[in-house]
Amino acid sequence: MEWWSFELLVLLSGLLPNPKLETSVLSICLNTGSLMFMVPYGLCTSIYIYMVSKRKNRPLREAIENNTWLRDLNL
Repeated sequence: MEWWSFELLVLLSGLLPNPKLETSVLSICLNTGSLMFMVPYGLCTSIYIYMVSKRKNRPLREAIENNTWLRDLNL
């Protein structure tokens, strides 16, 4: 729902006096919002995989392969 609202705002910005400026500001807001979501998500995922590999005493490569459900969960 949140992403749809950004797309709708981009379409409606064509009705404003300076549509290029409005579209660029909205794209900056959208990219900043996605960055603020992805950085903590990636950090938490990498810490989780590292901790699982240390707790179960198995190689890091095996822990990553066995925890691909984290990546699939996001898709």
